[in-house]
Amino acid sequence: MIITCTILFWGCLGFLIPKKYMRIYMILASVGLSSLYFFFVPPVGYDLYRHYEVLHILRNNHLFSALSGALNQTHEALESYQQGSPVYLVYAYFISKLRIDQLLPVISSIIVYTSVSDIILMAADDIGEDIADWKVAFCFFFLLVMADYRTASGIRNMMAYALFAHVLYKDLVRNANKLYCFAAYIAIANIHNSVMILLTIRVLIELGRIVPKPVMAILALSAYSLIDSILVFLTRFSNVPMIQPLILKINLYGFGGGSNLVVSKSALRLIHIMIFLLLCLYCQRNIQHAKRFQKYGDVIILCGVFAIGSIRQVDIFLRSVIFIYFTLLPFLLLFLQDVVGDSPLWLNLPESSEIGFSEAVIYLMIYGAMISSLYLFYGGYYRPMDPGLISGFMRFIS
Repeated sequence: MIITCTILFWGCLGFLIPKKYMRIYMILASVGLSSLYFFFVPPVGYDLYRHYEVLHILRNNHLFSALSGALNQTHEALESYQQGSPVYLVYAYFISKLRIDQLLPVISSIIVYTSVSDIILMAADDIGEDIADWKVAFCFFFLLVMADYRTASGIRNMMAYALFAHVLYKDLVRNANKLYCFAAYIAIANIHNSVMILLTIRVLIELGRIVPKPVMAILALSAYSLIDSILVFLTRFSNVPMIQPLILKINLYGFGGGSNLVVSKSALRLIHIMIFLLLCLYCQRNIQHAKRFQKYGDVIILCGVFAIGSIRQVDIFLRSVIFIYFTLLPFLLLFLQDVVGDSPLWLNLPESSEIGFSEAVIYLMIYGAMISSLYLFYGGYYRPMDPGLISGFMRFIS
């Protein structure tokens, strides 16, 4: 309830902020929401607990010893980070020297929210029309509601996906230097190697003139079912530093490891994917301003198709959904700008009742997706975090 109320407070506050102050507001909201981690005491089973263990190890050792693997035998917690996340290890090392463990999730969460909120602001500039203040605020509220705050304790995954989404926007929409962008992609993949899936999709988009889109969709949909073949292919490159950890992850998540299917939660997220793919396709086909977002939207669609194909493995599925939440925001803004008037209750529907009906349905489904995510919050999904937050707050004031 503490997290839900905080999300609602910062999300609703945005509707009172003029657009010219929106960047400052988004930064303050990111800091305000992220600061909850100062008071959170993670249970042993949380990823954040293991991250704190790594901080304690790094604090008492040299960075080179951690990166070289010299500490793996005596500190087992370091091994997976050293093999697959050297960039994250450097990041964690410098935070460890600050001697406040809570700064790791706080700073990481701020990076997540500010990186994705900057996508909203860039999209607002790129659309180039006078966008109503509430529409920009609505997109940020959507981010706060849909993004899984508890998963932010997974730090590496959320931070890597947020940074990848930010670079992806500059790459495909703003046509930033491709060499710099792909260097950034590779660096981000060394924060969390699940980004290799996103990088593969990005490469497929680059091959769009050679590989037809239906073929790309089939490859994305069947990728999880072809794990055996993918694993055999990757073993040929097992001497590459980034590939070996990826093989280990595939063995962990692809062959019965990780989390099993959580029916209610996964079913809800699957409905979300279908809604957002429909939104993305609508914008690509019906909104003129969406032309410059074409390739960017193709990445979202392929990622959504891949998520549907991997629904049997909840870890892979839900992570793919989170990335879609991060990247979808420009299309949400495009839809609001083209379809919705100056008030959230006024739709600029075309004369054709059939087309107007479809737009109204999509608009209502967006609200439905947000309400269902809030239902997860109110339904107790975040309740296990409340005791840790309360005990941490009491410890802080005592």
